[in-house]
Amino acid sequence: MGDFPEDLSNDGPLVFQPGIVIPTTPWESLWNSVSQWFGVLDEADLNKILPNRGKFDNLFTLDDLYG
Repeated sequence: MGDFPEDLSNDGPLVFQPGIVIPTTPWESLWNSVSQWFGVLDEADLNKILPNRGKFDNLFTLDDLYG
């Protein structure tokens, strides 16, 4: 559901020393859809469960993962 880095060498744009790879998909994206699958559909409740959710525009929905 995310993008695999094309360059995993130490010179790659998403790789920092000592070999830490920065993900292209936020943790909140996946858990947004999982929370919906568990029945949490209200926006206010989702924001309580995932407080950083409003910082991302690429959140997966229930239909994206389970549709």
